[in-house]
Amino acid sequence: MAEHVGEPERAARMMLFALLLTAASAFAPAPAPKATRSLRAASDWIAAGYDEQLAARLVGAGLDAPTPIQAACFRALAAGGDGVVHAETGSGKTLAYAAPLARGGRRVVVVAPGLPLVAQIRRVLDASLGAAAERFVVATPKQLIAHRVDDADVVVLDEADALLRPAGKYASAETKARKRERPAAKCLRRFVEANPEAQVVAASATVGRPLRREIDGIVRGAAPVFAEKRPSIPVLRATAPTTGRAVSAPAPLRHVVAPFWDKRTGGAPSDDALTALADALAALGGEHALVVLQDGDVGRTVRFLEGAGHAAADLATVLGGVDAVPVAAARDVRGLDLPGVSCVVSVGRPRSCDEYLHVAGRTARAGKGGLAVSLADHGDARIIRSWASQLDVAFEAAEDVGALGKFD
Repeated sequence: MAEHVGEPERAARMMLFALLLTAASAFAPAPAPKATRSLRAASDWIAAGYDEQLAARLVGAGLDAPTPIQAACFRALAAGGDGVVHAETGSGKTLAYAAPLARGGRRVVVVAPGLPLVAQIRRVLDASLGAAAERFVVATPKQLIAHRVDDADVVVLDEADALLRPAGKYASAETKARKRERPAAKCLRRFVEANPEAQVVAASATVGRPLRREIDGIVRGAAPVFAEKRPSIPVLRATAPTTGRAVSAPAPLRHVVAPFWDKRTGGAPSDDALTALADALAALGGEHALVVLQDGDVGRTVRFLEGAGHAAADLATVLGGVDAVPVAAARDVRGLDLPGVSCVVSVGRPRSCDEYLHVAGRTARAGKGGLAVSLADHGDARIIRSWASQLDVAFEAAEDVGALGKFD
């Protein structure tokens, strides 16, 4: 039977409960000031070497903690050392090199292979670094050469392998001797000639010995007096490689190869390839797709897709605000972060497994999932699937283009 409590007793108990709450609140910690809470949230950035002001700014921009490569690079680059930033696509390499280089009032020139990437890097710098971003010049090699910009404290080659195109490790001495100096190599040489002690930084998801040798050769050739003092450029990674490929595709990325029959009656891509592409977009839904052509005419592809009932446009038009499926050449998507792209449809066979990695890496960025579909004729499809062990990925097979819907 429940105890009967009269009104006087109930009032007394409520008063006692109120007194206990008041006493307990006296020992509770006061709410932390906003600045203190921000500092606590920035603790991971500070632990990686970032100063408190920059850490608070990054947290305010929605970046709660550094990615592994952003944590790994800071101290080495902030101290003035050379380095190649090597991390998977979508891991935040721009901020990984930009934040440490913003310290100390240094003048920084960032070289990028194309104008879309130049604009993207500029946006990242302005959003992340505040007033320090004003000390960064971001441009293509042709822009730097045309405007005779060749003096800086730091030079950065973003997407360095695309800029320099080093000869492969099995290239003959004759092939290497015939290799012309690329515009980016000319820029790097001029910067080091003007300032032999300039800090040299590079960044890419695909870094091998040929690239490191190319950079070392340019730097040492431009300043031979300092060659002995300057060690080979080190590679900066979040984790040391154990076996196999040091950096592969993002883990959440799925890889699908869809073959089609190609009679080779048209140009590149052929009518068969364009028909397969239109069918693939229909099967996948196409809303969040990016079409990448390994070879061929972007304009012709856009017109074909429009005729097949798809809203399509070239990449520049889509970046300008038009709601359509973007179509681009492989060389024009390097390094781009395209929000909303959850599926990359690549038409044809990339030149190498490294190029495949960069194209597929336009999705599954910053830990999100994504789908990379390779449309290729049966012969090229076999070659793409043979890259599985080199890339350390698993390729799934679609029986035909129409079966892609099950992967969406």
